[in-house]
Amino acid sequence: MTRNETVTNKKPESPFLRVLKLVFVKGGILPWFLFGAVLIFAGWSDSFLTNYNIMLIGRQATYLVLVALGQMVALLTAGLDLSVGSIFAMTSVITAMVMVSYLKVEPESIWVTILLGSLAGLVVGITIGAINGVGIAFFHVPPFIMTLAMSTIVFGLALKLTAGVPIYGMPQEFGEVFGYGLIGGIAVPTFFAAGFCILMYIILARTKMGKYIYALGGNQKAALLSGINTRLYLFLAYVICGGITAVAAVLMTARLDSGEANLGQNFP
Repeated sequence: MTRNETVTNKKPESPFLRVLKLVFVKGGILPWFLFGAVLIFAGWSDSFLTNYNIMLIGRQATYLVLVALGQMVALLTAGLDLSVGSIFAMTSVITAMVMVSYLKVEPESIWVTILLGSLAGLVVGITIGAINGVGIAFFHVPPFIMTLAMSTIVFGLALKLTAGVPIYGMPQEFGEVFGYGLIGGIAVPTFFAAGFCILMYIILARTKMGKYIYALGGNQKAALLSGINTRLYLFLAYVICGGITAVAAVLMTARLDSGEANLGQNFP
């Protein structure tokens, strides 16, 4: 039998199989697990699909979604960040300390206090991510070792600053708006999660940085030979991870209305 006859005798693929391949290969299996879980819980409880419960789930998921987005960037470079829990803790502590300290000096400047405290927390998260990035990208420390060491150091510093005692006294408006605030029945933190999901999609799918990050994860040596500044983009990946984690930590601090050194230890 000739090669042409073999190709001619091959049975055409059914439309049903093509649809299955499109759904499961392109879309992945996880969305179907989520869909199944929603069906099960909706049938189990009449209150599951209520607007209030959906709002609560959206708010509760915000913090993990944001940390997962940051971790995703590190994973795409074939690395990982074990320090996200400690970034969470230190960001929370610094955010609370700055707000409480400034509020004592300027008790009427509520929103300036919230802004300065939030910015201080974000700077802390970005700085920790930058230190991780320098160690991994420029000194070639394995991500596991670098981020594990940073996690231990930062967690110790957070405990030292607070003596293990939560920090209270932040503006009430901070928690009311960024912890429990609603816009159109949707929790304010949920908007942050949705916004960062869209932003990360644009960065990873529509920009050169995203393509370079994927290239780093595929083959770092080949990416270097292709002319990509591998050190820069590896460094930026951990800066992004630290920054997004810090956003989640600030939002969680608003929800708890306190800065805590043991916050976020289960996130890694």
